[in-house]
Amino acid sequence: MKTKKEVKVAILISVILIGIFLISSSNALVYRGNPFMNLSASGFGPEHTLEGTVNFSLINEKTNTEVLGKVWNDERRMGLLEFLQAANAQFTCDPENCFTRYTTSGSGSLTKTLTLTKGQEAFVGIRIQGSNVQIMDFSFIMDGTSSTTHSCSDSIVKLDILNDNSIDWEHRGTEVLNCSDYMNACFSGLDVINFNLDNTPKCQKIRVNKTGKVDLGGYLEGTGGDIVLSLYDPLTSTNYECEISGVAGLNECQIDATLNPGFFINSTRDVYVCVKDPTVGQFIIKAESYDPCGFYGSPQSFDGNYTFDYPIYLKYYGFSTLNEPILFDESSFFGTGDLIEYLDNYIGSHYSRNCNPCIIPLKFKVKEDQTIMLSELNLLYSQLGGISPENNFWDITPNYARVNMDRSILQLNALDFKAPKDKGTYTFTFRIGGAVASQQFKVEEGPTIQSIWPTAIVPNEETTFYVAATPTPGKTITSYVWNWGDGSSEQTTMTNNATHSYNLGIFDLIVKVNDNSGLQGSSTVKVTSNLTKELVSSEINEVISKVNAIYSQYNSVESWYRDLLDLNLTEINTTLRLFSSQVQTATTSQLATMKQRIDSFNIPNNITDSSRLYESFYYPNPDNINPAKISELEDSRYETDQREEYQNKIAVWQEENLELKLSGFVKSMFFDNRKEDKATILNIKLNPLTSLDYTYVIINLPSGVSYNQVKIKNNTNFETTNLGDSIGISFFELTNIDTISVAFPGEQDLASIFFFASPSLGELRERAITPSSGRSSPTIWIIIIIIAVIVGLFFIWRKKDSSGGKNPFANPEELLRIQNYIHINTEQGKQKKDIESELSNMGLTKKQIYYAFKTMDKEQPNILLPDHLRY
Repeated sequence: MKTKKEVKVAILISVILIGIFLISSSNALVYRGNPFMNLSASGFGPEHTLEGTVNFSLINEKTNTEVLGKVWNDERRMGLLEFLQAANAQFTCDPENCFTRYTTSGSGSLTKTLTLTKGQEAFVGIRIQGSNVQIMDFSFIMDGTSSTTHSCSDSIVKLDILNDNSIDWEHRGTEVLNCSDYMNACFSGLDVINFNLDNTPKCQKIRVNKTGKVDLGGYLEGTGGDIVLSLYDPLTSTNYECEISGVAGLNECQIDATLNPGFFINSTRDVYVCVKDPTVGQFIIKAESYDPCGFYGSPQSFDGNYTFDYPIYLKYYGFSTLNEPILFDESSFFGTGDLIEYLDNYIGSHYSRNCNPCIIPLKFKVKEDQTIMLSELNLLYSQLGGISPENNFWDITPNYARVNMDRSILQLNALDFKAPKDKGTYTFTFRIGGAVASQQFKVEEGPTIQSIWPTAIVPNEETTFYVAATPTPGKTITSYVWNWGDGSSEQTTMTNNATHSYNLGIFDLIVKVNDNSGLQGSSTVKVTSNLTKELVSSEINEVISKVNAIYSQYNSVESWYRDLLDLNLTEINTTLRLFSSQVQTATTSQLATMKQRIDSFNIPNNITDSSRLYESFYYPNPDNINPAKISELEDSRYETDQREEYQNKIAVWQEENLELKLSGFVKSMFFDNRKEDKATILNIKLNPLTSLDYTYVIINLPSGVSYNQVKIKNNTNFETTNLGDSIGISFFELTNIDTISVAFPGEQDLASIFFFASPSLGELRERAITPSSGRSSPTIWIIIIIIAVIVGLFFIWRKKDSSGGKNPFANPEELLRIQNYIHINTEQGKQKKDIESELSNMGLTKKQIYYAFKTMDKEQPNILLPDHLRY
């Protein structure tokens, strides 16, 4: 009988032997660290690369072990060797070069048939024998049959020559396989603005599946000449165009590799579909600014900030099965460089050109059930004995190298997994072999980058780059990370600028903006470090065209407040034409000065009213009446202890003698990547009910606005006075309807700008507190006025629903949009039944239509709506 000591020794020896067996056997191990996987933040911006770390060691793991990142159905797969190399990991392989070796079985044959089921892979080898081998020629025929008709998501047959995880050929047949109707990312057609179509592209972001053929469409109105539809692929920075004769209605053209060599979208992603009119004819295209996904400008220089969307469309085609003979040779090779050189380098690096034998692996993978027939192999290679042919295909088995790595913490971004584009909470799963970990994260809006500049610079000169970015509400920007794209180290700054010098060339500058919650926004621009005369001349002409296009809108703005736009087009145009005459003789330093000046010009694409207050009656709140301002204006005596009495007298006087109406709008400029509200115009219409002497109007100034910043339309019937926090208007005689027009800088809340009208204080002193016979008491009337003001401001300015009963509209903005539609059509003379019919055709229920009309009857119909809520 064994002692306890002997049992313990036996167990220890067994454990050691099992460990040695596991390490030395073909079984591999991935040892998880703690934590195995850790995301760097709890939230990421839409479609941003997930950042974090993974912590593990490897013992005898195969190089083809799959590394997987997954969120729902979105997956990113890599081979272990590829992931370790991307993460700059320190590891060893057996064999030392990490190469995969292959063994053949059976005998070679002139033809080979592979019957594969969905998702299956299969290897075929080509065997070479000899010394000092060099590849001279290579080709073979592929044919196939399948019970499947097509795939709308991916190529059905793919070929990876050399088994190096690069697709060297795939079947891209797309003859008649239309996999979608016309798609549009976000244009709804409800809140439209009409724009002229010009030579600057109007573009729309549209998501497209992997495809080799697309139809583009753009809906236009009016007449013009030829138009250009285009697709810009931001991943490859490639633009594909088709030019057609434009018509009113839907304009269509097709992009494929036949008409556009090299065209192929190799993964599901967002592209930009654009339309422009090089002839600048009379075509009109609609646009809307509510939740936009499009922009006006060159897609090559787009900075990621959407301003408008348009009726622009795309439909894509799927992939057919392999069902006809296809020759694979140099011309059909998708890889980088020359096919023969690619194969020859493989023989040199893997076998040192001594083939005893050398195996060229062909790995086939299918998306759907597919039979593949291989034939007519033609491989020519030279060796010491002369030129040899090889015509046989062989069955082969791959023997992958084994990887060993000590415990290492690697960056997760080596997997290059993108967060979903939609906001929400998700679970990210990471897997290497049998080691799996999951962690939740949120997709939230991070900081937004509006622009990065400059993008054209002088080579080898220190240049200061700037980024304009805004955080999400309630958060602050904490740092800026500059990835210069030229191999130099990243730079982190606490301010929105950094200095760098580029050599001659074109570089991708990536700027990442971090906020205090750990979220990040990023944007990429191409920096051209080659400031040539041609580049500056082209930019001058582009800006001149932009100035000419906006001239009529600029001149239509009334001259008395035009200065608030801060846009001197005449001066800009003069400067540009001067530069145009000097550019060909300019030195490099002068070109840089010109470029800097051109970049400083702020030329909008459109100048228009972004919101409007339709004319409505105005009743001042007595609490906002300040008799001291009248005393200051006419330099008269004012008894401050009688303030409330004066307030009541002024309110009663105005009700008896003067009718006030208020209207206004905000004048805005729309740029490629933003909207700027430049001026708020307030119009006060005074209608005297009897002839009045010495009438005053006091207008308070919005917070932060001084008298010198305000523009007042010239009017010989009154004088204006600076009263510090308010404007004093003096009429010495008011017998007819007159209007006061005031322009405030920027966008102002008109509901916070109050005013009142009053006679002289001397006239007020002569009035009794009790109003004339037949009228309600001042107190009651003031209460009525206060209630009216509160109700009016609450419902007109704040756009809230005032009616009782259950509101059938889930979105309050939708109710306001429908009410505005009713109001406009009623003003145009349409009958109620016709409006009801149109609303019904839009998909509204009878209950919603009744409710909208009912609330219109109860409320003031003149509603201030921003453009995105108006029909």
